[in-house]
Amino acid sequence: MRCSPCALLVLLAVALLTTAGCGGSSIETAPPEGWQADGNRWWTAEVDTAAAFRDLSTVEAMGVSGQAPVLSATSNPTNEQVALAVKQDLKKLYRKAPETVDSLFAQHVAPRVDEIAGVANVQDSMDAFVKRSHDRISEDFYPPAQKLRLGEDIPVPYPDSLRSEGGSVWMQVRVGAQGKPQAIKMMEGGHPVLNDVVRRAVTQMRWEPARVRSGNYGWRDIPSWTWINVNLG
Repeated sequence: MRCSPCALLVLLAVALLTTAGCGGSSIETAPPEGWQADGNRWWTAEVDTAAAFRDLSTVEAMGVSGQAPVLSATSNPTNEQVALAVKQDLKKLYRKAPETVDSLFAQHVAPRVDEIAGVANVQDSMDAFVKRSHDRISEDFYPPAQKLRLGEDIPVPYPDSLRSEGGSVWMQVRVGAQGKPQAIKMMEGGHPVLNDVVRRAVTQMRWEPARVRSGNYGWRDIPSWTWINVNLG
């Protein structure tokens, strides 16, 4: 079963494997074979780093929208302004696969914005329209869904000497069309060793890849992004 497209962060309560600080087996923190690293970024050799590490913080940064207007009870927005506002409210879905979602927006949502653009109070109708828009896009697009979980399917070794560090690690992950991670960007982290332990574990994760409808009956697997927030301690 696939996760809801609304779910942006995968919150993981990690069952961590404690390793003794002295005399225990060493913990690997370097990128595994086939991976490269530079600062807060890890990636596989074949990936386009410019695309994999793109800024997904806003729809403007994604390059799929201009600045959206602030709609009020007294505003009389154009269809274009309503479309921009709806894109802002669909940001979490857009972040999964910006160009794919924007193409579906143009197909399923943009032609319908006049349903609310001319109403007396467009803001009152916005929430329902955004939900309908999300549902329409989700009929033709599935975001990536986890197949393996950290701490359950994939052990995360935790040095006993760092048990008091705790904290959390938040990562942006590029998932390839085969369901394997291709790039990991550390958005927030804690102790450097724990950051690398978690990232190394994430390289072993697998997903059902994102899919977009292709033709009347088929589906096509596509690259996408997801986010993982690992709570330590």
